[in-house]
Amino acid sequence: MARMNRNKVMVAGNATTNFEYFGNKTGVNFTMVSSRKWKDKNTGEMKEEKEFHNCVVFGQSADYLVKYARKGSLIDLEGRLKTEKWKDKEDHDRYTTKIIGSDVQIVDGWKNQNNNTAQSNNGSANNTNQSNSNLGQQVPQQSYLGMQMPAGEEANSVPEFENSASN
Repeated sequence: MARMNRNKVMVAGNATTNFEYFGNKTGVNFTMVSSRKWKDKNTGEMKEEKEFHNCVVFGQSADYLVKYARKGSLIDLEGRLKTEKWKDKEDHDRYTTKIIGSDVQIVDGWKNQNNNTAQSNNGSANNTNQSNSNLGQQVPQQSYLGMQMPAGEEANSVPEFENSASN
């Protein structure tokens, strides 16, 4: 039996910025950070390694992220890898690898109806100018554009997010 080639990636991580369209509202470029933790066998110390992923989604998935996701939202993304080659100012070859998303879900953290940041479970809001009427709402239970939405506790909690890129 012949082996099948496959270009498939699945990543869950936190969005590092808010979501905005590019071009003529055709897609969304964003970065997400994932991490892995382990215990060092020699020292017994807990270690963590963070990985930043450049991502792009189009169409209904882009609409979904712009409408419901925000910086810090836990995003579950499935797609394929694409590496692009380009030349820098000194005419050296450079490469950029992106995840081209085909299936996306927001695991937690979403915008309220006024496009402000929704409140997380710990009661703190990131936008002090918003009214309290839309805070702490559940992520919509119906599926949006054919994508499954979480329910219960995981729909409401947003993990603490620190911008590691600036460190």
